[in-house]
Amino acid sequence: MAAMSLEMSTWHVRVSILLASQHSLTAHLSAILQVLLDRIAHPDFIDFFRGNHLDETLLDKLKMLLLSVTIVLNDAEEKQFFDPFVKEWVDKLKNAAYDADDVLDEIATKAIQDKMDPRFNTTIHQVKDYASSLNPFSKRVQSKIGRIVERLKSILEHKNLLGLKEGGVGKPLSLGSETTSLVDEHRVYGRHGDKEKIIDFLLAGDSNGEWVPVVAIVGTGGVGKTTLAQVLYNDERVRNHFQSRSWASVSETSNVNEITRKAFEYFTLMYSNISDLNILQIKLKDRLDGQRFLLVLDGFWNENFLDWDIFQRPFLSGNYGSRIIVTTRSQSFATLIGADLNHSLSHLSHEDTWKLFASHAFKSVNPTEHPMLAQIGQKIVKKCNGLPLAAKALGSLLRTKDVGEWEGICYSRIWELPTDKCSILPALRLSYSHLPSHLKRCFTYCSIFPKGYEIKKWNLIYLWMAEGILPQQRTDKRMEDVREECFEVLLSRSFFYQSTYHASHYMMHDLIHDVAQFVAGEFCYNLDDNNPRKITTIVRHLSYLQGIYDDPEKFEIFSEFKQLRTFIPFKFSYFVYSSSITSMVSILLPKLKRLRVLSLSHYPITNLSDSIGVLMHMRYLDLSYTGIECLPDSVSTLYNLETLLLSGCRCLTILPENMSNLINLRQLDISGSTVTSMPPKFGKLKSLQVLTNFTVGNARGSKIGELGKLSKLHGTLSIGSLQNVIDAIEASHVQLKSKKCLHELEFKWSTTTHDEESETNVLDMLEPHENVKRLLIQNFGGKKLPNWLGNSPFSSMVFLQLTSCENCKSLPSLGQLSCLEELCISKMKSLQKVGLEFYGNVIEPFKSLKIMKFEDMPSWEEWSTHRFEENEEFPSLLELHIERCPKFTKKLPDHLPSLDKLMITGCQALTSPMPWVPRLRELVLTGCDALVSLSEKMMQGNKCLQIIAINNCSSLVTISMNGLPSTLKSLEIYECRNLQLFHPQSLMLDSHYYFSLEKLHLRCCDSLISFPLSLFHKFEDLHVQNCNNLNFISCFPEGGLHAPKLESLSIIKCVDFSSETAWCLQTMTSLSSLHISGLPSLTSLENTGVQFLTSLKSLKIKACFNLGSLPLDTLVNSLSHLTIRACPLLKLLCKKDTGEYWSMVSRIPFRIIED
Repeated sequence: MAAMSLEMSTWHVRVSILLASQHSLTAHLSAILQVLLDRIAHPDFIDFFRGNHLDETLLDKLKMLLLSVTIVLNDAEEKQFFDPFVKEWVDKLKNAAYDADDVLDEIATKAIQDKMDPRFNTTIHQVKDYASSLNPFSKRVQSKIGRIVERLKSILEHKNLLGLKEGGVGKPLSLGSETTSLVDEHRVYGRHGDKEKIIDFLLAGDSNGEWVPVVAIVGTGGVGKTTLAQVLYNDERVRNHFQSRSWASVSETSNVNEITRKAFEYFTLMYSNISDLNILQIKLKDRLDGQRFLLVLDGFWNENFLDWDIFQRPFLSGNYGSRIIVTTRSQSFATLIGADLNHSLSHLSHEDTWKLFASHAFKSVNPTEHPMLAQIGQKIVKKCNGLPLAAKALGSLLRTKDVGEWEGICYSRIWELPTDKCSILPALRLSYSHLPSHLKRCFTYCSIFPKGYEIKKWNLIYLWMAEGILPQQRTDKRMEDVREECFEVLLSRSFFYQSTYHASHYMMHDLIHDVAQFVAGEFCYNLDDNNPRKITTIVRHLSYLQGIYDDPEKFEIFSEFKQLRTFIPFKFSYFVYSSSITSMVSILLPKLKRLRVLSLSHYPITNLSDSIGVLMHMRYLDLSYTGIECLPDSVSTLYNLETLLLSGCRCLTILPENMSNLINLRQLDISGSTVTSMPPKFGKLKSLQVLTNFTVGNARGSKIGELGKLSKLHGTLSIGSLQNVIDAIEASHVQLKSKKCLHELEFKWSTTTHDEESETNVLDMLEPHENVKRLLIQNFGGKKLPNWLGNSPFSSMVFLQLTSCENCKSLPSLGQLSCLEELCISKMKSLQKVGLEFYGNVIEPFKSLKIMKFEDMPSWEEWSTHRFEENEEFPSLLELHIERCPKFTKKLPDHLPSLDKLMITGCQALTSPMPWVPRLRELVLTGCDALVSLSEKMMQGNKCLQIIAINNCSSLVTISMNGLPSTLKSLEIYECRNLQLFHPQSLMLDSHYYFSLEKLHLRCCDSLISFPLSLFHKFEDLHVQNCNNLNFISCFPEGGLHAPKLESLSIIKCVDFSSETAWCLQTMTSLSSLHISGLPSLTSLENTGVQFLTSLKSLKIKACFNLGSLPLDTLVNSLSHLTIRACPLLKLLCKKDTGEYWSMVSRIPFRIIED
């Protein structure tokens, strides 16, 4: 034993010297081995090993072998990229390391089980007696360790044959790419010629073909296809030319349904849950009807995509000037889709590559200030071979490095690797190789996500924790914080980039994902039909797309992979679930006993088998958005469980009785469930960092005071059913004031009968720490909100919502919250007056407030503001919403200097003039029946107003006698029957002309008799509907050119509108869409001037029963769309083969003629 100790000591010294000389191990595998060494060295582990009479010599041998391996790992990591035998050696070593980790974790778990067992006692005699009963366990784990030791010996014997040497190379830093429509044009070099050539195509005249013209940008990965598409998409000329634009990022697995949905969502800026392709395409077709649009499909290179013709059909309704841009790696795909312009993107010149590299490597510093680095940088740029992604990645990598590290990058052998052997760009391999070992493992694990998947940051962090990716911490930092730092490093080095749609979601560039897949090898596998790699039984981390492998026959394949540690199905698109999924899961789980991560999210399972209890290694269990009704009691025996996700489980009403046994639980998410109470002794879960909800039970379960024992809570906490707190003393035990890491809190009562005094006392005791940033109080029954709510110490609070506090008759001094940015007050039925106490005792109240909303306040009448006649009470306010406040009559604050948007809805009694809003951009008024006019002061000096929408203001007579600001671009007036919109011509002044107005929609404006077209110089869209007294569009002065930019004109259900007066359509030289409907007096279009519209593409005529002629002979050459409905005379003329107009109608590509 002494000899063994001496030998081990020698090994420790040798390895320590080697480690010190390298700064850190850079091999991916070294992170796994370090986890094993840390586990073996842990005092609790050693005590348990000895206490159960396990053979310590085996443990020493295992430790020595692991240390022996570490000294050649750097060399192996480098050589595995180009030597398949070294790659196989590394894989065998990694496989053995995984097995060793499982065994050691089994031992550690057994130690926890023994401590949790009620029979366990710490007296020496009982330990010995109890240990004697563990012989089967001891024999089993010793046998496993023995076999692993032999495997490691065998593996080490081959290191010399492979030429692996002690020591190696390695240092950290970055890489990445963008795949959204946004771009930093200041860092785009060498693409001016490409840009201008494609823009000429985009802005050119119409194509003679029937399909939308397509330009394909073709080039190798990382050459800048996406960047060029972004530059084109954001070019001012392109933005002005196309009426609608859409950007869709396409993945390898995308189908016609998914791509169509993405395009639809971007065109409409609305999320769509439509799964039926037919309905989706019809809606998209209607949305683009007559519009000139641009669609970008980024990353479309699946040569097996055979549905291009189907995909294109909705776009045929668009204007002939429409275009589609496709970026692709595949020349074959560009040919497959019949691209009209096939633009091959070449590599950058050395000069432009240097500019790009320098902009990242030197940032704002001039490279000439560092001549030595610049000289080396020129060599590095040469090796980039004009690849923008490589230049950007390596520039970011070297930004803070010294000369030695620049030289190390420049002369690294990995650059010489041929890309055709491993299909990964050398620049990307190099960026990976220079990550620290722990970041390598973090990054490699991301290969389980499908390409194009939006990764939730904190979900990934807890997955890393579940897999034990990082060694044990030797600092006071939380595990979550350390892993968040790892994520931020990878993000800063562009291994991730932020999603366009979700701030907390991130994505990986396809090329970066390729790197992760290559390095992960056979151990991480994303199972889909496009993955060419063969899956093997040594796979440890497995993911797949739901819907592909959900039938019993395919699902059975998973049971072959008995060493799995990760099992995650991803909900990537719409699919039909298998009805037998619950039974399939019950059969599968007992066979996967090594699982640490299990997700069944979004599956329609209603129950979980008790066999879940055999998964002793389980750290992460995701059952979110399932139909689960209750969890089996065996879940309480998963002592290693760290994350339990039950969000969106609407049928879940109860948690396991013994859940307090989960002493390692760190994250419990039950948001969106219907859990009615928390299990007993909930305060024993002292490791909890994230608890989304705590529901106070009525009779059973834990009282609210149990929260006081959870001192480590972070993030968001919602406390519900507070009416069940009987005594305010209980609430004081929560000790929220000491929980400084809770930044978002919700206090909710769920009752219709309130105990005013009790609820007031309870809320008084729930005072949060001053660090709280967001606060919601809902259905509070007291008469007065707590004084602490308006106290200035809450200097971090940025959001406050008070809703359904029906008994409150006043508001706290919220003006004292100096950092408050958004305030929402709603459903406070008893509040009649917002008094001066609202502002508090400060010189500048609400100095940071940007958004303020008052909604559903049935008794509110008055808002006091007179104290601030000389000062601005809301200096930063950008948005003010007052909605459904029927009794509100008094005036608004007089001066809102920064207000950008004002929305007043359902305030039937409001008569007071509007405030002075010199920077107002958008005004929305709806249902303000008593409002007669807007104040002249309101728009005084306003040079920002662009949008006005007024709806159902029945008493409104005038908007402004002095005219509206010349900046107005959009005006919508609906159901305002008394509004005098236009002054008589004799009274017209220059101020009454609408020089910037582009869009005007009028509906049910009975006072409108004539429409003076000459007032509008930039008109693009005019829609007039149900204006019963409108009988003509005036076109004075004679001979003038009127609305030369008008592109769309709709006149609908204006019953007195006739054709006797000239419409002056011939002056609308840009008109491309004309819609006429419900004009019974219309008999002819001769006086309209429509026959002179050479730019008209779309003509729709509906319910014009007396219309008996069309000048089709002059229109047929330009029309692409003709719709005639409920026009019996025209229908007869257009009848197929026999109608007088048929010879002309038949030449129009898209036509609908029906009753």
